[in-house]
Amino acid sequence: MKRIVSFVLIGMMSLGVFAGCTKTQTEEKKPEEAVVTQPVENQEPPQQEDQDVKKVEGIYIGQIDGNSIEVQVDGEPMVFWMEDIGKVVDGLEDKEKISIHYKEENGQLKLTKIEKLD
Repeated sequence: MKRIVSFVLIGMMSLGVFAGCTKTQTEEKKPEEAVVTQPVENQEPPQQEDQDVKKVEGIYIGQIDGNSIEVQVDGEPMVFWMEDIGKVVDGLEDKEKISIHYKEENGQLKLTKIEKLD
């Protein structure tokens, strides 16, 4: 009889520990307020975003999927991505010379601008 009582007590204590480890309340995230800043007169706005953007020229190989294209740059294939890229490259033909503006984001090359070259 003592064993049964001991097992029941141990079981109840274990359930109490597991119940205490669970999260019962959901946190409500407050939306971040957008802060609009005006540049001070005679002071240039920060150029941080433009510093991250890189520019290369290459040959457009083609669209890989709905978000990615392949471009040959200095003889090496490179993959650039952008959401719904099909709309951006719709008028491009394979093997056309292009200029690409991109930035590295999470180890991927995110396309910011593409131009057809003559």
